[in-house]
Amino acid sequence: LLWNQTFNADVCHMLVSMGGVVTILQAMRKHPTIAKLQHTALEVLRNLCVNELNRQSLLQAGGLPFVVETMQKLADDAEIQRSGCNMLASVAQGGMEYKIAVAECGGILAVMKAVETHPENDNVLRAAYQALRLLGYNPGGNGGGN
Repeated sequence: LLWNQTFNADVCHMLVSMGGVVTILQAMRKHPTIAKLQHTALEVLRNLCVNELNRQSLLQAGGLPFVVETMQKLADDAEIQRSGCNMLASVAQGGMEYKIAVAECGGILAVMKAVETHPENDNVLRAAYQALRLLGYNPGGNGGGN
């Protein structure tokens, strides 16, 4: 139910004022092996992180390293990997400060590991491509500006 509500900008803004990001991270930390909870929480965080205040709240609460850790611990779960990639992409949309934060916590490596672990899963591949693109990662680029 919360996931559906987070598509509404007013709800996202209200949740930050109520400590929603911190509460979601606490639930994730308390139940690290419940994949459905982790998946849904990552999806909610993705939606919330469209809002600048929620991105800041996530960074301040140490959420990015935790998301990467969750992706590492549940590497065999394609839905976790897709949701993690989407969430990191949502954070990276905030600009250079957030792109750097994602990179510094191992987010790029986590996304690439998701691709390596799930090379046949189109949903994971699309989410990973989007995250890498938003992070400015372009290994196929010629670098010469041509």
